[in-house]
Amino acid sequence: MTLQKRDILIYNGIEIPIWDDILYEYFKRYPERVTRTPFMITSLWRGYFAEFEISEKNELYIISLNRYIGINKKSSELYIPESVLDKAFPKTKKCDFFSGFIRIDNNYTDIENVEFKVLEFDNGNLIKEHILTKPELEELKNKKTVYNNV
Repeated sequence: MTLQKRDILIYNGIEIPIWDDILYEYFKRYPERVTRTPFMITSLWRGYFAEFEISEKNELYIISLNRYIGINKKSSELYIPESVLDKAFPKTKKCDFFSGFIRIDNNYTDIENVEFKVLEFDNGNLIKEHILTKPELEELKNKKTVYNNV
C-alpha cells in the first residue's frame, strides 16, 4: 500500500500532517464542488489535498485546497498543483460543517495502549484537546462523530 499524501493542519503555528479526511462528508454532500486530479496518483487516491488552520478564536478554516493538473518536467516538484479552493468553498472557508475529531499525533501504530493526541470539534469550533488510548478514542468517536450543515 502506498502512503497517502496527508492534509496539513496548522495548530498553534505548527504544521501537522493529519490522518483524518475532514472533507469526506462535505464532498459526499456537494459532489459538484470537488475537482480531483485528472489522472491516477497512487499516493493521492482522493484526488486533492488540503491545508487547514485553527484560528486564534479556535475556529477551523480551510486555507488551501489543491489538485495536481500535470507532470512537472522542469522542476524538482513532480506534479503541477492547481488551487480549487474557491470552487469547493464558494462562500465561507470556515469548516462549520465539521463536528468530530482530528488526530494530531505522529503515532503510526494501532497498539491498544498507545496514547493519541486528538482535537474535538463542534460545528468547526475546537472544543477540547484529548490524550486518549485507542479504545478510549474509538468509544468517543462512536458516541460523537457527526457532520453538520452538510
